[in-house]
Amino acid sequence: WKAEMQEELVSQLNKVPVESKAKNIIFFLGDGLSVSTMTAARLLKGQRTAKFEHEVMSWEEFPYSALIKTYSGNRQVTDSAASSTAYLAGAKGNQATLGVDTNVGLGDCVAMNNPEFQTKSILRDFQDVNCSTGIVTVTRVTHASPAGTYAHTADRH
Repeated sequence: WKAEMQEELVSQLNKVPVESKAKNIIFFLGDGLSVSTMTAARLLKGQRTAKFEHEVMSWEEFPYSALIKTYSGNRQVTDSAASSTAYLAGAKGNQATLGVDTNVGLGDCVAMNNPEFQTKSILRDFQDVNCSTGIVTVTRVTHASPAGTYAHTADRH
């Protein structure tokens, strides 16, 4: 395994960054997919394929990836609504609010209608420069994670 890991290290160090303009971007989000959940999935897959701890998940082979931690403006452990606002718009929101900043509290419908408190998602950024966008989800489109691309509401429900 030491030789394999040295090969992997050399491979990573020798990667040349892609510096050309992207034709398309796919934002793949595993909502609620923590490091421990990914480890458990990898171990289960490894047991089924007999590769055990050497198994690799498909997303681990993407050329670029990142892990982030999110927390809402008013809670240490966030929900999907506030976290989708964070990773899609780059702004903190309060727990169970969606597409609005921390000036909007849960259920504050007056504040949510103030355009100054509404966030702008990455999809809107692309649409503003005439790029096509879309959402693919295994949940309903009004679920907090996909709704973070378009909604501005003081209550995710």
